[in-house]
Amino acid sequence: MKQRTSTLLIISALLLTPFLAFAAGSGGHSNEHGPVGIPWHHILVQVANLGGLLIFLAWVLRKTVSQYFAERRQVYLDLVQKADSAKLQAEQNRRDIASRLQNLEATTQNSLQQAQAEAAELQSRIVKEAKELAEKLRAEAERAAKFEVEKAKNELRAEMLAKAVEAARAALKEKVGGPEQKKLQSEFVEKIQVVQ
Repeated sequence: MKQRTSTLLIISALLLTPFLAFAAGSGGHSNEHGPVGIPWHHILVQVANLGGLLIFLAWVLRKTVSQYFAERRQVYLDLVQKADSAKLQAEQNRRDIASRLQNLEATTQNSLQQAQAEAAELQSRIVKEAKELAEKLRAEAERAAKFEVEKAKNELRAEMLAKAVEAARAALKEKVGGPEQKKLQSEFVEKIQVVQ
């Protein structure tokens, strides 16, 4: 394309050279020879030269100019097509993002509700387990208290029994003599062992 343009510039320069020479020679006018009128002959020659130049340039440049404008048209159409494609892609991306955002908002609401439900379930389970543990501890405390009461009763019985035996011994020693006392003591001990 550049080579063709430079060729056209050279041809145009060669064709315009005679006009420069004609203009330098004052165009054939002379004030000494008479009145100055409209030089129709010279104008006609210049118009013919210009017309010839324009016809020649049109003939030489017709393919180049039409090809240039066809290429420009194609570039423009390609750019329009790319712009339309980019616009469609951008609209698709916007729809995708809007869909994702809407999905995220719905998912967020569901996640929040699910988390609240799980928290409520966890709370009720913890309360239930705490009540069960408190009940177990209360039952264990009752058993321990009953065991301690029974233990204290048994200790009191044993102590009372020991005191009763001691008191009976002392009373028997005063009332009963030696062999009889031994006999009574052994019977008493046997009876106490049977009671226990």
